[in-house]
Amino acid sequence: MNLDTMISDYIKRARFEHCTADMVKKDIAEGISIVTDDGFLVMNIFDNELHVVHCYAKPAAQTLFKDFVTITDLTAKRFGCKVILFTTRRPKAFEKVLGPQGYSPYAIVFAKQV
Repeated sequence: MNLDTMISDYIKRARFEHCTADMVKKDIAEGISIVTDDGFLVMNIFDNELHVVHCYAKPAAQTLFKDFVTITDLTAKRFGCKVILFTTRRPKAFEKVLGPQGYSPYAIVFAKQV
């Protein structure tokens, strides 16, 4: 699967209405990124927080998602981060995958579309 196809599938699955392929490509270029044949991970660090901006593993490669979670843990430790934040519009799916690894809901985000 090529990067454009993965980004297209990610945008559909992530349910972020205003996310575009160009935005994801820009984030990949500017963030702390890993791109494989089966997925991609994009992170940024703000103060002492590691933000997972985009994380995609194609459906047949779900062990890759767990590998990406391990990478976020290692990256956070390397840069002295105190918290790792995954933002999602699919909380039940993330709770199922991340809950067993010690993650829990952390904050509620209020948003307004303009």
